[in-house]
Amino acid sequence: GFWYAKHDPRESMAEAKLHGRLYYHALGTSWQEDPIVFGDGFDKEAIFGASSALDGRYLLVSAYGQDKESGLDWHELYLRDLTDPSGAFVRICARELGVEVSGEIHRGRVYLLTQKSAPNRRVLAMDAARALAGCQDWNIVVPEGPGAIQGTLLVGGHMFVETLEDVHSVLRQYDLEGRLAREVPLPTVGSLGGLACESEGEELFFSFNSFALPSTVYRLDLRTNDLAVFARADAGFDTSLIVTEQVWYPSKDGTRIPMFLIHRQGLALDGANPTVLYGYGGFDISLTPSFDKGLVPFVRRGGVYAIANLRGGGEFGQAWHQAGMQKNKQNVFDDFAAAARWLIASGYTCAERLAIEGGSNGGLLTLATITQNPGLVAAAIADVPVADMLRYHLFFGGVYWIPDYGDPDEPAMREYLLKYSPYHNVRDGVHYPAVLIATADGDDRVHPMHSYKMAARLLEANASDQPILLRVELKAGHGGASAISKHVESAADHWSFIFDRLGVAA
Repeated sequence: GFWYAKHDPRESMAEAKLHGRLYYHALGTSWQEDPIVFGDGFDKEAIFGASSALDGRYLLVSAYGQDKESGLDWHELYLRDLTDPSGAFVRICARELGVEVSGEIHRGRVYLLTQKSAPNRRVLAMDAARALAGCQDWNIVVPEGPGAIQGTLLVGGHMFVETLEDVHSVLRQYDLEGRLAREVPLPTVGSLGGLACESEGEELFFSFNSFALPSTVYRLDLRTNDLAVFARADAGFDTSLIVTEQVWYPSKDGTRIPMFLIHRQGLALDGANPTVLYGYGGFDISLTPSFDKGLVPFVRRGGVYAIANLRGGGEFGQAWHQAGMQKNKQNVFDDFAAAARWLIASGYTCAERLAIEGGSNGGLLTLATITQNPGLVAAAIADVPVADMLRYHLFFGGVYWIPDYGDPDEPAMREYLLKYSPYHNVRDGVHYPAVLIATADGDDRVHPMHSYKMAARLLEANASDQPILLRVELKAGHGGASAISKHVESAADHWSFIFDRLGVAA
């Protein structure tokens, strides 16, 4: 059988994203008879997961939620010996507010990836039997370093650790005691993904891509250490035509922010290149190098595509994330506006040929940018944006965003949110740039009311002759419609808007 998590049917479907429980399904039985294994007694917002050892002896359960008073995340880990019919779940990692922890069982040991006493994360280990006995003397296997650890993979007698250093992936190989064997050579500055193996296998697979390198799957032979291409996607164009560079610029408070620039070979810095600036800045999410064929038509026509690694993301660990959350959120908007000003001052573009773009939390970013700096750019795209910061927590899964945004029901936080909430800061008679707001009628993550309200308010207040457009995808969700044709139509509308507003010849 297998373990899985889902909504507790004893609770109302009006809160379908809440009241999670962990279940066990025995193969060959009815799913309607699956027993609840874990989760009773937790807050309704708690989320659960489970993984078992290869030999089936131990079950490791993770629980995640948020503290209502502080708004901070918490994590807990529980272990159970499945060979003991009367064995109980033993909590091996107690919750500490704001501290992430995840675990894995391998060869009878529990390995932890944790932020406890290590904002950039470190790896700890202990024999599972000792953990079940309540011991807490965890051994440090891989200590915290300057790069934030993104994940680990255990295979045979090896441990592979992925870190993010200067916004690109680094992969190192250790033994199970944490002794460094080597750094795995990667083809360029890019991003790892999909590390996979059999627990006791002799090979490791991972995907890798970068701005000018399409998704490529590599196979690492653990017996010979040979690394070879297993499969590669076709780029569909001559990637040597694209140049990528990483620059650093100062934000309003002097913090140095990295930014990637993608453009064609031989670009002239004449201050008039059409430029799109993309950002996100939240929820510990890192914007690392990735291949996107959709940029090619724009870049070929002299366009510059810029990706700013704003505070609030996870590019430099926990401190970078915390510097852009809750009452530090204004730092994110300042970082983004500073990126736009740097692109102009450095001769890449001008305000009349600069557009900004972001989705979800990035949609909040673009809308806050135009309400705070209406003359900074010529156009803005906000995909499935959060716009009403005083009511976001009342719809769908918005309550889960409180750790990042803060609780609007807390008076001091509400006052702070009101200062930048895009919907509440649209002012009558202001000359706003061209705006395209895109949403989906079935978005159950960010309620489409954010987009509807924001578009209506901008149409009401705007004093310029620039268009305010609302695009609604029907029968679609937060990630758009499932049909490829719908994704193509959406991309065509987005790029048509950019080409038109920035004066790019089709």
